[in-house]
Amino acid sequence: MAIPHGAPGAAAAPAAAETQTFRGQDSFSVFVPCANGGSGESVDGILKVNAVFGETFDSAGDAPNFHGTIRFQGTQNANGVITMDKTFFSETCN
Repeated sequence: MAIPHGAPGAAAAPAAAETQTFRGQDSFSVFVPCANGGSGESVDGILKVNAVFGETFDSAGDAPNFHGTIRFQGTQNANGVITMDKTFFSETCN
């Protein structure tokens, strides 16, 4: 005999979670013609990306909670001057 969902004595399903992580790195080189007094220069750099996505379900199996975090880090060299930028995005949906 099947017990209807939510009936007394029915065992609740355990809460569940899943996480995915993505990492990547790529180099770039861009020529900027208007830089360096109009004679132009090459800007070289590296872009790193780290993304983590998570999803959780409660024990009732209701709609999932989603959370995503993305981090960018860029390093560039223009005319011998090295600079670094970091950016962070985070979003949660229930």
